[in-house]
Amino acid sequence: MINKQDDNDKNDRERNATKRFIIAFRNEYPHLKTIVAEDALASNTTYIKQIKDHNLGFIPGAKLDAL
Repeated sequence: MINKQDDNDKNDRERNATKRFIIAFRNEYPHLKTIVAEDALASNTTYIKQIKDHNLGFIPGAKLDAL
């Protein structure tokens, strides 16, 4: 959930909320085979590394005109 975290006056960012979700998801379902599909904005090296570190598959999005 994207909301204010302790000691913050701004709402959390989507990327930070996603990081927390991945950790919580893997703790709850450690052996479930899962594929994460993301749009082009989330397809960056840091995020993909986190997905791989938690043993998740991924399908990155990309714009055709960007290739």
